[in-house]
Amino acid sequence: MYIAGHTTSAPGVMDYYENATIWKNGTIIFQEEQTNSVINDICSSGSDVYAVGHINGSAFLWKNGKSVSLPNELNDGKLIYPNAVAVSNGDCYIMGTAMYKSYPAEYKMFLWKNQELLDFSLDGSGLCFAVKGDDVYCLF
Repeated sequence: MYIAGHTTSAPGVMDYYENATIWKNGTIIFQEEQTNSVINDICSSGSDVYAVGHINGSAFLWKNGKSVSLPNELNDGKLIYPNAVAVSNGDCYIMGTAMYKSYPAEYKMFLWKNQELLDFSLDGSGLCFAVKGDDVYCLF
């Protein structure tokens, strides 16, 4: 069983780092060091393990512990943060959210396919989705 999230270096100290971390059966198998990084979701497909989150505010995909930066800046300067990942037919899909207005909160969902940001957006927070074949199902 895989679990993903982050650990904190120097807990209780004001100057600390969040370190993106993956556990397998209770043992840490991957950890970013001193990067202020968080993993938001994880999935596996065959022998590959995929995770998404951010490092120092930039969107990232980790595949088998290797990080790949995702394009996450929109033309209007808004940043998209990845929330969820799924793999179908060898394609990696990532759902992300950008905040457009803070009060009242207004969000838009975005989708990456194989690390390419698609020309696709919907109103909503985009926290959960599923992929079957080439069909993407969003919960928002």
